[in-house]
Amino acid sequence: MNVLRPGSRRPARAVVLVMLAAVWLAAGCGPSLGDVYNPMWWRLDPAGGVPGPDATQLRILVEEVECSSQSSPVGRMSDPSVQYADDSVAITVGIRSLTGDQNCQGNDEFPLTVTLREPLGSRVLVNGGMGGLVSRTPGAH
Repeated sequence: MNVLRPGSRRPARAVVLVMLAAVWLAAGCGPSLGDVYNPMWWRLDPAGGVPGPDATQLRILVEEVECSSQSSPVGRMSDPSVQYADDSVAITVGIRSLTGDQNCQGNDEFPLTVTLREPLGSRVLVNGGMGGLVSRTPGAH
């Protein structure tokens, strides 16, 4: 996963950020989705290109983690929750699970645009619901 810009010499900083994000989420300090929503996995949409420091909109692809018989997430997703820190931007998207038995043949990714209230800058992206850094190289996992 390419979480650092080329030429960056701060791999230890990235490791520390991942550890802090994990502790933050485990301690319940992350954005609350309530009892209704489950977190979704997301990555940058390759069609949106690489977000630069001035980026205030991010095109992402979200994917439901729970079995859903490949049902569309439209109407079941929360609005994106964005948490800003000096070194990171954490984005959380939740989804209401379907009731009853569901098939688990995998779920399709769904495009979503997240609007930031301030430019991304040099901060790393964090999946606030699932934990972990998100590559700023679209399409990377």
